[in-house]
Amino acid sequence: MDSEPYRRITQEIVAQLSSHNTLFLLLSALADLVKWLDATNIPSMIIGGVAASVLDQPRQTQDVDALAILPEGEWANAVFH
Repeated sequence: MDSEPYRRITQEIVAQLSSHNTLFLLLSALADLVKWLDATNIPSMIIGGVAASVLDQPRQTQDVDALAILPEGEWANAVFH
């Protein structure tokens, strides 16, 4: 997953809108998730309202959705990485 577009957009929006607590928390969660996915090299993608917003189809959301693909036996190691 090329997380650079998400990272760049997240950094720009956080810098501009950090005074809006809900948005700031959402973007902080997104940044943390992307950092974790990058560190674990898990095949994944950001989905849901955040992804739609990045693709110029803004949606109101209060969470960050992601799809990660791992064999079931590898989840414990990935989560506690």
